[in-house]
Amino acid sequence: MNELYIKNVVGKGRGVFSKKDIKTGEIVESSPVFIISGTFSDYPEEHEYRLNGLKKITSDRTIMPQEIENYYFCWSGLTKNGKKDHCIALGYGSLYNSANPSNMRYEADEKNLNLLFIAVVDIPKDTELTINYSGIDGNNISEGNYWFENKKFIE
Repeated sequence: MNELYIKNVVGKGRGVFSKKDIKTGEIVESSPVFIISGTFSDYPEEHEYRLNGLKKITSDRTIMPQEIENYYFCWSGLTKNGKKDHCIALGYGSLYNSANPSNMRYEADEKNLNLLFIAVVDIPKDTELTINYSGIDGNNISEGNYWFENKKFIE
């Protein structure tokens, strides 16, 4: 969609906005993805994290190179393909900031290798477009902000 644009957002860096009003259910962007297969390296010991308020223990956590760590999506989590694939969304896909609740959700279009970013509310023009980094399977709402807690961005 060439109606999208980027501008700086205080406290967040770059943010993505729309030049036009967006209706609930509208596909805001169909973003091609670059699939990253497998893991880069795994944590050597078990790690604890919270998911929907429940404490989980896992040793199956992937570390990405620092340059892309904050921009990737868990492709296999969205597609349920049983692999350890991740992806980088091209276009504006990896630039959406997080909000809880957010005004968009996202889902995998596995056949076409795209991430679809879909409005969950009517979004007035010039409003920042957001996704929920902590939302399960691209959902726009989560109980907490575990993504930020795991990254140690908040206490």
